[in-house]
Amino acid sequence: MQAFELAPGNLFCGEDADDVASWDGSEWELSSSPDSPLDLITSSSSAREAPRPIDQLFAAELLHMPRSDYLARFRDGSLDCAARQNAVNWILKVHSFYRFLPTTAALAVNYLDRFLSSQALPRGLGWPWQLLSVACLSIAAKIEETHVPLLVDLQILDPGYVFEPRTVRRMELLLMAALQWRMRSVTPFDFLGYFCGLVLSRCAGAEAWVALLRRASSLVRASHHVIGFVSFPSSAVAAAAVLCASGEHVEESSAFFNAVLKEAVEECRQLFAVCGGAAPPVKPPAPRSPSGVLDAANCGSCDTDKTVSDAALKLAELSPPSKRRKTIAASTSGVNPC
Repeated sequence: MQAFELAPGNLFCGEDADDVASWDGSEWELSSSPDSPLDLITSSSSAREAPRPIDQLFAAELLHMPRSDYLARFRDGSLDCAARQNAVNWILKVHSFYRFLPTTAALAVNYLDRFLSSQALPRGLGWPWQLLSVACLSIAAKIEETHVPLLVDLQILDPGYVFEPRTVRRMELLLMAALQWRMRSVTPFDFLGYFCGLVLSRCAGAEAWVALLRRASSLVRASHHVIGFVSFPSSAVAAAAVLCASGEHVEESSAFFNAVLKEAVEECRQLFAVCGGAAPPVKPPAPRSPSGVLDAANCGSCDTDKTVSDAALKLAELSPPSKRRKTIAASTSGVNPC
């Protein structure tokens, strides 16, 4: 599918959204539920899908990253870093409100960054960012969650703008087309179990597994606030999160680097530490909470020159007004996916 630009003119059309797509009912609903505590931490809720083999995940992860010039576009001002941060913050607030799975947030933020890396939003307008945020979270929830709120109910916590369902559905189609229908993105959560297995001994009990997974999962969730992490593949972020959560030295975990770039893991680990969410590279008695990352969203968010360096460049070469609620009428704000 050919790439296209999202310009102000083609965000509006007068045709009925039902001419483009229609659904029976307002939302999709999945029937499966998590089987174990580990599913609640790291896994998709859809029990119908078998876990993807680890080698396939490593092979596919570069297909689910933003374009290599994504961070440079924030540096040169062609993309609005503050707008991106506000969009991510809103997604994560709604995610927390509904207690969605961690993978839902990872997918939504991944969609947002991949779309922004290839498309141009109209400048000077706030509503396209909000519409994109709603669409990203909506699709992610439909993929991951067993129960999905109505589109109207999803638009909560001071969104600034509220869109009719048909408008959101048009944006969903536009988003999926721009991402070439690759919606089952590879995220760091796909790798956490693998890297935890490299850190923990075979005799480690279930409690040790759950504790390490929870700490690493919290770090991954916190990383969504820091844009510097988007330069690294999901496997590197997961490996760094597990190392930080366990307190292991990078040098002591050579098995990690059979599949991931050591420099990338080290830079991710340092980025976690700089943002206050990870222990320094010594083995502590109790790894620190990732709350520091959540409280320091500005750390590394826009100052990408300091947080992304040689390893990120190597990976890039590998990769293919007042906040009054406003209702946007469907007759004037349907999204044209053509």
